[in-house]
Parts: sequence; structure tokens; C-alpha cells
Amino acid sequence: MTKSKNTDSPTRHMDRGKRTTVISTKGVTPLGYMLSVLSDEGADVKRRDDMAKAAAPYIHPRLASLDHSGQLSLSHEEALDELS
Repeated sequence: MTKSKNTDSPTRHMDRGKRTTVISTKGVTPLGYMLSVLSDEGADVKRRDDMAKAAAPYIHPRLASLDHSGQLSLSHEEALDELS
């Protein structure tokens, strides 16, 4: 059996609340870490690319697609008349 990557992590065996507290007291969020790697010009290009891919959903959320099906019962003008 191979050893897990995270076995040496001091927060591995902590409950979620305690891990969150430890991380927040260090002042580093996952997004903040990813952005710091992106701005580190000395970091490997592949690593910076991977961080850009990982951070993108937090910075540029996907637009939801919306399918319209059905008929409108009122025209725009009729709806405005109902409001007044």
C-alpha cells in the first residue's frame, strides 16, 4: 500500500472546524494561495498554469445557460399597462 501525500499534514486528523480555524489564523485562503503562486515569477510555468485553472472558477464564474420554452401570454406593452 502506498503512503498518502497528506499523511504528514498537521491538519489531517483535525475536525473540519479546527482546520478552518488553523487556516484562518494563518491568514491564507485557498484562493489567496493560488493567486500568490500565479504572481510568483520564479514558480514553474506548469504550476502557475495549474493554479490559474484552479482559481478561475472563483474569479470568473460560469454563465448559466437558460432554455426558454413556452409562449408569453402578454406582450411587453400589455405587461407595462398592467403595472400602471
